[in-house]
Amino acid sequence: MAEINDFILLAKIDEDIIEIESSQGDLPNRIKKLKVDKENLEENKALFSSKEEERNKNQSTLTSDKEIYNQKLEKYKDQLYLVKNNKEYDALNSEIDVVKDELFQINESLKSIEIEKTEIEEKSKLNDSNLSECTEKLNKYNAMLDESISDYKDQYEKLKNQRLKITKKVNANILAVYNKMLDAKGHGMVSVLSDSCGSCFTVLPTQLVTEVKQNIHFKNCPSCNILLYYEE
Repeated sequence: MAEINDFILLAKIDEDIIEIESSQGDLPNRIKKLKVDKENLEENKALFSSKEEERNKNQSTLTSDKEIYNQKLEKYKDQLYLVKNNKEYDALNSEIDVVKDELFQINESLKSIEIEKTEIEEKSKLNDSNLSECTEKLNKYNAMLDESISDYKDQYEKLKNQRLKITKKVNANILAVYNKMLDAKGHGMVSVLSDSCGSCFTVLPTQLVTEVKQNIHFKNCPSCNILLYYEE
C-alpha cells in the first residue's frame, strides 16, 4: 500500500508540474523535440568523424602500397635490360603486368576514397550547420522558458525534486508503465471518478472499483490500461 501511495503522490506532483509547464505554451514540447534533434545530430557528427578517420586510414595504407608497387615497377623495368633470353623477358613482363594491375586497382580505390571523403565532408558541414542552428534555438527556448516560469521557479524546482526522490525508490517496472502512460496521455495514474476511469471515462466493473478503492494492489483500466487509484 505504501508504494501505491507513492505513485498516487507522484501522479499529483506530475499534475502540478504539467499545469505549470502548460502555462508556458508549446515551449516545453519544442525544447523536448530540439533535444532529440540535437542528440541525433551529435550522433551523426561522431559517425561522420569515424568514417572520415577510416577513409584517411585506408588512404594512407593504399598510398603506402602504391609507393611499394611503384618501386617494384621501376625495379622490374631496370631488370628488363639485364635479361638473357626471351623466357626471362616474358616472365619479367608478366610480373610487370601484375604490378600494373595492382597499381590500377590502388589508383581506382584512391579515387573512390577521394569521392567518398568529399561526400562525407559535405554532409558533415551540413550536419554541423544544423547542429549549430539547433543548439542556438535550444539555448534560446531554454532562456525563454526560464524567463516564463520565473514566477513559479521555486515551486517548480520543489516539485521536480519531490518527483526525483519518489522515482528513485519505487518499483522500476511499474514506473516504466507509469511513464509510458504519462508520455502518451499526459498522466500516468488517475483516480476513479463516479466508478469510471479518470482518463478514458469508461465505466469500470463493480469488482474492479471495489479493489481499486482499497488502494492495496495496482490495478489498470481494462479499456486504456492506465493505472488507477481511489481518492475520497
